[in-house]
Amino acid sequence: MILENGDRRGVVSRYEALNCSREAGLDLVLVSSQKDDKPPICKIMDYGKIKYEENKKKSKKKQIVTKEVHLRNGLGIDIHDLQTKHRQIKKFIGKKNKVKYIFSVRGRQKRDMQEALKRCNENISEFDDIATWSPPKIAGGSIVVVLSPKSG
Repeated sequence: MILENGDRRGVVSRYEALNCSREAGLDLVLVSSQKDDKPPICKIMDYGKIKYEENKKKSKKKQIVTKEVHLRNGLGIDIHDLQTKHRQIKKFIGKKNKVKYIFSVRGRQKRDMQEALKRCNENISEFDDIATWSPPKIAGGSIVVVLSPKSG
């Protein structure tokens, strides 16, 4: 058993270890359970405080969020609607988020996927200065491009 100040107490019974932890007003935590008929190692500590500090460390890590922006009827989209979507994308990338740019075509427009790919490339070239992107992937009636903020 290890006491709250780090001193080693040695091998004690379970009953005695629990009494020591109750007197100190702290928790008895199993640090290591050993095999080969050796007694387990326990420590008296404030377990709630340890868990709180671990959660605090986890919350400081920034998570990368991927936002999805759909351009439905991509070949027939109005200029104003396109500008609105691009403003949203710039805002997301400015916050260091990734953006999944989905350029969709429907019905007869699917026959002209090369024109849709050309238009999609023109649209994402607007983000040259703030983002890098993966090569466009064509899936069904959609072209998918992942935009990532430039580092630096």
